[in-house]
Amino acid sequence: MTRERFMKAKWSIILAASLLAGAGAPAEAGAKGSAIQAESGNQLKRIQTPGREISSSIIHKWSKLGFDSPPPELRGHWSEELFQWAIAVGIVTNLTGADYRPDESITESEFLVFFYRSVNVGTMLEGDMVYNLARAYSHPVKGVSHLAARNYPITRFQAAEFVAGAQGVNFKKDAAVQYLLSHGLTGNRLGRTLIEFNGEEKLTRAETLHWIRQLLLNGRSIMVDMPKELSDTSQIPPIPAEGEPLPDFKYEPISRNDLSLVISDGNRLPIGSSRSEIEKRIGKPLHNRKDLFGLFSYADGLKIGYDHRGQMTDWVIGVSPSDAPQNATTTKGIALNSTLQDVLMKYGSGGYSIDGMVQYFFEIKRDRLSRLPNFIEADNPAQTYELMINMDKSSAKVSMIAVISYRSFWPENEF
Repeated sequence: MTRERFMKAKWSIILAASLLAGAGAPAEAGAKGSAIQAESGNQLKRIQTPGREISSSIIHKWSKLGFDSPPPELRGHWSEELFQWAIAVGIVTNLTGADYRPDESITESEFLVFFYRSVNVGTMLEGDMVYNLARAYSHPVKGVSHLAARNYPITRFQAAEFVAGAQGVNFKKDAAVQYLLSHGLTGNRLGRTLIEFNGEEKLTRAETLHWIRQLLLNGRSIMVDMPKELSDTSQIPPIPAEGEPLPDFKYEPISRNDLSLVISDGNRLPIGSSRSEIEKRIGKPLHNRKDLFGLFSYADGLKIGYDHRGQMTDWVIGVSPSDAPQNATTTKGIALNSTLQDVLMKYGSGGYSIDGMVQYFFEIKRDRLSRLPNFIEADNPAQTYELMINMDKSSAKVSMIAVISYRSFWPENEF
């Protein structure tokens, strides 16, 4: 089996995932992005950039990211996996200098690039574009009016005021930090108290990526305007004395049953179930036409795909707003309108990709399910699957769940 065939199938999966998920920027962000594009005079590329394409398969091996060997400054560093993720999803593309230097202070310009790319406003932003975006949202940055400040290191206080502003509040220094700490929006690398946070300290590149990932794991994948008036500090809740943030990358135990669909009567429909057995339980499809992805549509918004032997290879719930099967779940109980926290607690934080998409890759080996970092690592693509859970970015609740087989996007005779 050639690498070219692997890649062909990989990109088919990516295309299908993007179309199924319908992921994108909120309407407001898209409108402002268009205005910024016109103002900057640059023709920006939408979504279809190399970085964004890779984002549909989080690759945790340097060789799959185009590196002959791990960058020496990242090998063994606590942020190595964060940089792998950030490169894979297009947050980090190139940095000033010859290497990534995770412990180097991040400049204001670099910070804005990392942050705005992470919330995926529909562009691969850089240079003046990030400052046009900051101006449009009234986000507090010095480089809008003071060009030299763009290359100055940013302090933790400055970053906290910016991040709080992107959440729709206007707090300064300690108040901004307290707001973020009280809502669990900093992770554990920046401290758990005001004193530990040490706001005057310079923020590093590695710390920035950790902070951004923690924001995303908490469902903060959209941004809003910062109000011009200071917000009321009396509304900031106290900083919790207990509780740990989610690890940046962690996976929960899984079994082959985790590929099954649980239907309204509580029965499981395992991958590999025969079409005749499935239709005894849920009835015939609404019509005999397959959709764009080769799936049949059933009552209650279920979609199911079969191989040439008539065995289930794929299932989807919640493809469109009209598809709302309220009683269909995964074996771990994830259903439409489950929260992002539910998903990450039950399957692990490592599956969060970007832009509200959560992805877990598996291969069936000797009748057991093994976790994969991506499809390309599979020994047997015919037994390789993705559990994809798409989140509504505004509510941070599940809007679509799918188990997708590699086989569905690759002709049977290619195996």
